[in-house]
Amino acid sequence: MRPMFSYRHAFHAGNHADVLKHMTLVAILQYMGQKETGFTVVDTHAGAGVYRLDQEHARTSAESDAGIFRLIAAVEAAQAGGQPVPEPVLDYMQQVRSFNSGKTLRTYPGSPWIAQALLRPQDRLKLFEVHPTDARLLDRQVAELGRGRQIEVLRRNGFEGLKSLLPTPTRRGLVLMDPSYELKTDYAAVVDCIEEALKRFPTGSYAVWYPVIGRPEAHAPAPGPQLGAGGAQRRPDADRGQEHGSRPGTRSDLDARQRHARDQPAFHARRAAARGAALRDTGAAGADRLGLDGRERRQLKPGGQRRRLSGRTAVPARLSRRSRPAIHPSP
Repeated sequence: MRPMFSYRHAFHAGNHADVLKHMTLVAILQYMGQKETGFTVVDTHAGAGVYRLDQEHARTSAESDAGIFRLIAAVEAAQAGGQPVPEPVLDYMQQVRSFNSGKTLRTYPGSPWIAQALLRPQDRLKLFEVHPTDARLLDRQVAELGRGRQIEVLRRNGFEGLKSLLPTPTRRGLVLMDPSYELKTDYAAVVDCIEEALKRFPTGSYAVWYPVIGRPEAHAPAPGPQLGAGGAQRRPDADRGQEHGSRPGTRSDLDARQRHARDQPAFHARRAAARGAALRDTGAAGADRLGLDGRERRQLKPGGQRRRLSGRTAVPARLSRRSRPAIHPSP
């Protein structure tokens, strides 16, 4: 699948998500720096590195007003009133202000710039970026730092390139993963990438930004044993890519899984699996065992006859839309 290049983080720099992500990043790197052994930081979606908050891109959306500027106002108000401010907040604020002169905040450091500021001589930083404009800006700004081979910009897909860097030489490392999610496939790609990374580098540290929203792709069922027709357990990869005649192991696997995630989101699949289990028993016995209510009982044919099942999860094909639970995203 060809990459899309419509997302530019310059429009969102310093928003509430950046505040939370970068405050966490500062805390992790400070903790890892307590041990003398060097570590490697890998940013799979680095962006441009540093952003201006007083120029057109950032002011178009003005998301920083509800992010970093709101936090600054809250910290100043707390300090003026003699109230304590949490240490992680102060540490993060110190890092942000170190890139600005005076009290006015014009520059906001992205993840690469915060990470490079906290590196020690024995540490390394690997930055992936595929957006042509952002990669060019990142390359130029890293070159101006004059840090040599300590910081490396890699113009390739971070999901694919990460595996070549794991495990890290010192067996210590942090992987920061924050894709744009402008592609629906990013949700599944994050899960697949983390699973592969954990196999290669189980002792590594991983920080992943994953939006919990009402979009079905964000609630795709977790990988694991699936139920086929009749409730038979299948291998996790048994039917990947089977949709529309494609073969397992092809590039269409991801598309097939995304169509499944769209049609059978996790909030529906859990109840569907329970109904599928009931279909394997006699109607009354299965319903009593699972505690199904009257509406769910009526979906079983007389005598417990199985309904036709569809998809990788055991789901009654004629399941009423009214019986599907409403989407309630986690806070």
